[in-house]
Amino acid sequence: MHKQETIHILREISTQVEESAPKWVPDTYIQSSLPEVVTRPWSFMLRYSLSSGSAILVKVARHDEMSLAQAVSEKALLERTEREFEMLSKIAQVFQSQNEENEFCFVQPLDIFSDWNALAMEELDAQTLKEYLLKPQMGLGFRKDWDTFTSLLTQAMRWLRAYHLGMGNLQTMPLSETKIDKRIENTLQKLQGYLPNGNFGEFGTRLMLRYKALGDHNITFSMLHGDFHCGNILVSTDGRVGALDADLRHGHIYEDIAKVLADLKTRGIQMITQGLFFRAKGLSRAYQAVIDGYFGDEEGDEALLQFFIVIAILEKWLNNEKNLEENIGNKPFLNKIFSGWRRRYFSRLVLEGLR
Repeated sequence: MHKQETIHILREISTQVEESAPKWVPDTYIQSSLPEVVTRPWSFMLRYSLSSGSAILVKVARHDEMSLAQAVSEKALLERTEREFEMLSKIAQVFQSQNEENEFCFVQPLDIFSDWNALAMEELDAQTLKEYLLKPQMGLGFRKDWDTFTSLLTQAMRWLRAYHLGMGNLQTMPLSETKIDKRIENTLQKLQGYLPNGNFGEFGTRLMLRYKALGDHNITFSMLHGDFHCGNILVSTDGRVGALDADLRHGHIYEDIAKVLADLKTRGIQMITQGLFFRAKGLSRAYQAVIDGYFGDEEGDEALLQFFIVIAILEKWLNNEKNLEENIGNKPFLNKIFSGWRRRYFSRLVLEGLR
C-alpha cells in the first residue's frame, strides 16, 4: 500500500512537471514518465532527465524519517518551501543582472507546487567547495591543490560581495549602536550551561573590552547569506561559483565574511587533529584569499573581522555542544572524551582570536 501510494504521488507530480516543462525549458522534453528519487535527511529530490542532457529537480521538504506521502501532506512544511523559493528567486534576480562576465552560477527556481509542498528548479551541475577542501592532498599541503582552493575561495568572496550589493538596503552605523554585545552574552551564557564547572569570565571580559575598543568603527548592514561556509558554496563543472541556503536576514556583512573563515578553522578534521590537518600556511593563504576576494583594492577592517571570527567560533562551539549532546548523550564515556577534546580546541581558538 505504501509503495502504491508513493507511485500515485509521483505520477501526479510528474504530470504537472510534464505540462510545465515546455515553458520552463523550451525545445526539450522529459525522457522518463517517473523521476529518479533521492532521499535526503530533510527532503526528497525528484530528478527528471531532459533530452538536452540537463535535468529538472523537484524538491519536497520533509522532517527526518517522513515518507513521501507524509511530506506532501505536511502543510507546516510549505512555509519552508516558500522561503526557499523566495531565496532562490532573489539570488537568481541578483546574478542574472550582475553576471555579465558569466563568473557566477545560480540555481534557477521554476515553480512551487503547493499541493505537494514541492519546489521545482533547474539542476545545477556542481559540487561544494567543501569537497575540494576535504581532499587528502589538502591535508598534505600540496601547493597545486591549495592554489585551486584559494582561487575558488577568492571567487566565492566576489560572489558574496555581489550578493550583498545586489540585495540592496545597505546601511552603515558604528559597532557601538548594534546589539552584538547582547548576542555575545547570550552565547556565553548558553555555553556556560554546558560547562557548569567552566569559567567563561575571561572570554566575556576580553570580548566586551574588544567590543568597546571597536565601538566607533563603522560597520555595514546588508541582507546576509547567513550560513556562508564551504558546504554551501558551489562550484559548477565549468568553474563558476555560487551559493545556496541563504537565510535572507539583515545583519553585519562581517558576519558572512567571518563565517567562512571560522568554518575553515572549526572543520571536524581540524578538531580531531587539534588544528594540524590544515597547516598554518594554508589557512593564512585562505585568509588572504577571502580578503582579496571580498574587498579587492579596498581596505577592510581587520580588527572588526577578527572580532566577528571569534563570535562565529563561539557560536559554532555552542552548536557542536548541542549536536554532541543529541547524538551521543546516551554514551557518557564517549561524550566525556569528545567533550574535553573539543573544548580544549575551541577554547584555544577563542583565546588566539582575542590576543
